[in-house]
Amino acid sequence: MGTIYNFCKQNNLIQQAPPGATPFDWKTVSSPLGPLAFLNGGSFNWTSALIDSGKTAVALTLMGLSPDEVNAVCSKLDMIFRNPENQDIANMIAEEILNILAAIEAVKWQTQSSFGGILAQGTQLDIWPMRPKDVGGALLNPAATGSKGLYGGTSAGVFDWLKAALTGGTNTDYIPSQVMWQYAGMIHLGAIEKIQIPKIEGIQFTLGGVASPPQPCSRNYKKMWGVGREVSFTRFEKPVLIPPLKTQLVQVAPDGPATATNDSDFEMISLIIAQSQNKSL
Repeated sequence: MGTIYNFCKQNNLIQQAPPGATPFDWKTVSSPLGPLAFLNGGSFNWTSALIDSGKTAVALTLMGLSPDEVNAVCSKLDMIFRNPENQDIANMIAEEILNILAAIEAVKWQTQSSFGGILAQGTQLDIWPMRPKDVGGALLNPAATGSKGLYGGTSAGVFDWLKAALTGGTNTDYIPSQVMWQYAGMIHLGAIEKIQIPKIEGIQFTLGGVASPPQPCSRNYKKMWGVGREVSFTRFEKPVLIPPLKTQLVQVAPDGPATATNDSDFEMISLIIAQSQNKSL
C-alpha cells in the first residue's frame, strides 16, 4: 500500500465498526487526528479547512463513510498520487485526508450515494483530479454560463494548463466565478507550476462573494519529479473546501510589470467529487 493508505492506517482512520454495531448506529470513529466518520449524518462545525472567508468554523452537513469506503478512497488516491514520484504531493494528500473525506461526506449527504471509486456505477460517488476542461463544465458551472473556462476561456473548452503570454502585474481570473452543482463538490489543496521560470506569485480565493487574504505561491521551491523535470510546488495554507452550491472565484497574480508577458503552466492540485454517471471522459 502507498503513503496515503499507510498514513490512515497508522492513525486509526481505517477501522472496523465495534462488534455488533451496524453502519447506522456507529456514530463516530475517533482517531488521533480527530473524528472521522459520521455515519448517521448531521451538522458539524468544521475548522480545518477554508470554506467561508473569514470564518474559523463553518457548519457542514455530512454523511459518513464506512471503513470499506475509506479504504476505497485511500486506495484510489494512492494510485493517482503515487510515492515516490510525487512524494511531496502524496504527503500533502495524506495529511489532509480528513478534509478530503469531509468533502466526500458533504456530497454523500446531498446525493445519499455511497462512494465506489473506480468500481462506481450510476449514482455512486467517485473522486478525481480537476482537469482544465472541468473549469466551467457541468459540475463547476451547471448554469452553463459562457466564458467560465480556465482563465475566462470557453466554458469547459480549455484543454491545457499552459497559458501563453500571461500579462504581468495584472490579477487574472483562473477559475472565473461559478456556482458548484448541488450534487458535486471539490477541494483545493495546492498547486504546481511546470515551467522553468514560474510565473504565478500569488493566489486568492473568493468564496460566496467574500475574498480571503491572498496567499503567496512558492516559485523558488522546486523539486525534481522525474528526469530533467523540475517543478515548483505550493501547498495552500488551508485546504479550500467547496461544498455543493458554493460560489467560488480563484484569481492568480502573475509577476513582473504590466509590460512583461510570459507563459505559465500553473496547475492546481484539486479534487472533484461527484456521481459516476456525471463524470465525463
